[in-house]
Amino acid sequence: MQPTALAVRKGHPLRDAHSLAELREQQWLLQDSLDKSRVGLMFEEFQVPLPERVIECSSGVMFCELARNTDVISYWPLRVLEYVQKLGQELDVLDLQEQVPPLNISLVYRDQELITREARALADELVFVFKSPHAAKV
Repeated sequence: MQPTALAVRKGHPLRDAHSLAELREQQWLLQDSLDKSRVGLMFEEFQVPLPERVIECSSGVMFCELARNTDVISYWPLRVLEYVQKLGQELDVLDLQEQVPPLNISLVYRDQELITREARALADELVFVFKSPHAAKV
């Protein structure tokens, strides 16, 4: 697990925010969808309603540019954020009362669309027939 942080561009109007609730109405920048992101779990854990304005961006370069040049709240692994800051692209790390959840970083992952819907249905049927003692044997 990698430690993480929430960050905003230098000069962001909410760079001194101290709670998740203060940031909820803002535009968020995530690399995953909110329902798959650790950020979504953070909102649930601290019983703060989920933000409604979320940009999903899987491109590292575009993510960095959006974080530096817009008023988004961005979620970063600290190792990556420190590297970006060494390049002179400074962001302010938010100091929140809530703990920002750590992140699993996977360099290799299986494409979620690797199997078509039809092929998935067939595979599910085959598994059912194989596992079910009462299924008709063909």
